[in-house]
Amino acid sequence: MDRQSENENAVPPQVSPTEIDERVSGGTLIIDVREPDDYAKSNVPGSVNISLSVLAEQAAASIVDKDAPVICYCNGGTRGPRAVAELEKLGYTNVSSIAGGLRAYVSFKHGPQ
Repeated sequence: MDRQSENENAVPPQVSPTEIDERVSGGTLIIDVREPDDYAKSNVPGSVNISLSVLAEQAAASIVDKDAPVICYCNGGTRGPRAVAELEKLGYTNVSSIAGGLRAYVSFKHGPQ
């Protein structure tokens, strides 16, 4: 297997839900990659909504510094890692996702739902 194939199969870096509030306070950009109607119902405080379907087109306008810390998330932890991979392809170097997505974050903050 060549190095590119290895990178494509690698699991993107993930951040524990327990770290998110501290990361937000420290200036990390948190991106909710769900659709706007889902974001309107529930989201991580301080996050911005850029759905996965438009992330590649809107990334440059929303994330100017390609080395800045960025954490992506979705509801359950599937689209967040895909967003990380997409941003890495665009040259972003400090991107991760929330392990378990919004559900894990909400469970940490408020207990199991």
